[in-house]
Amino acid sequence: MDDTRLSTIQKVEQFTRVAAAVEFCGISRREKYAWIEQTIIRFRYRRHRKKNKSAVKQFVMKMTGYSDIQTKRLIGQYLATGKVLLSAKKKHRFPAKYTPDDVALLVRADNAHARLSDLATKRIFEREFLVFRKSEYERLSRISVSHLYNLRGRRQYISHVTTDTKTPPHSFPSGAAQYLAPDVSFENLEAVARRMSDTEYATMMQKQKAELLKNLSR
Repeated sequence: MDDTRLSTIQKVEQFTRVAAAVEFCGISRREKYAWIEQTIIRFRYRRHRKKNKSAVKQFVMKMTGYSDIQTKRLIGQYLATGKVLLSAKKKHRFPAKYTPDDVALLVRADNAHARLSDLATKRIFEREFLVFRKSEYERLSRISVSHLYNLRGRRQYISHVTTDTKTPPHSFPSGAAQYLAPDVSFENLEAVARRMSDTEYATMMQKQKAELLKNLSR
């Protein structure tokens, strides 16, 4: 930035007024910081009263495009340390937490379980990872209900899910044991269920259901 002709506070104020519609861009943040430091030194910012300091600040804002808060922070950094430097800290950027593979697992679970509630689905993922030791469910085992809702809104999910968005009510009548075959008990069924994860078992049941309906329609 060549602003050497702006040698007084009065000229800076005039420039800031007439340059109201000018946008200064195309330089790096490091170059802007170096220019701000040089400007503070050149106009002997420390020695001025509030009005002239404000004029310098407005000039810096105009030339850099920085906000009032950013400019105050950088000037304050110079006054405290004698330098305007880039922060050594790197902003923490959150990676894309849930991948297409995670969405595919959600689709599989919802298709198998006829789309349970968000909380029930979260419990299934916890069991898949913690009980059945399936590493692919690690991220989903820690998913929040709000994130689960967001995943169900993704295009990938919508285009592959085959269940309704509402979960049909389930009821288990009392005395159900009387309808079991003589050599079958709920303990036997529980043992069978433990051999497979919730999603695997539900997927098998969906296939059996489809096969049964197919046979009945013949």
